Amino acid sequence: MTPLVFRRKAEPLLKIIESILSYPIGLNGFREGLSEAEVTSCLPELGPHTTSFRDVYRQFNGFSWMDVWNGYQWDEARQVGDGVDRGNPHAIRVGREEIPVRAFGSTGGGDFFAIDLSNGSIWFLPHDFVTEGVCEGSAIRRAAGVSEFLDL
Repeated sequence: MTPLVFRRKAEPLLKIIESILSYPIGLNGFREGLSEAEVTSCLPELGPHTTSFRDVYRQFNGFSWMDVWNGYQWDEARQVGDGVDRGNPHAIRVGREEIPVRAFGSTGGGDFFAIDLSNGSIWFLPHDFVTEGVCEGSAIRRAAGVSEFLDL
């Protein structure tokens, strides 16, 4: 699913949730997309397999859905760009191998979503297994890429 289709499908869902709850659901929604210059300035080049990830930010600069399920956050481009400096995960350790990743979102429980910089796949990283920016042992590959992840 493309980022634009995802946004078009998700926005009505947020309205339905709001009507079910009978109150405005607050800060849930998408942030405006960025220009190419803004994406380039905020989000460093992450490798050849992350083009579709960068494309997301042209459609929406992340989102906040804190009232959906247990809460979901897709970080703004600048937060992804400086996430490693802020202590977000930068690697998954599988045996002796370290897979380079960049965290881009989280759940309300503090778990992370990260993009694999070597192949563009998307991982779920339980926060309890992240130490000094490295997730050991319990990372779950959720999708082959951004498009498949947005279909989940």
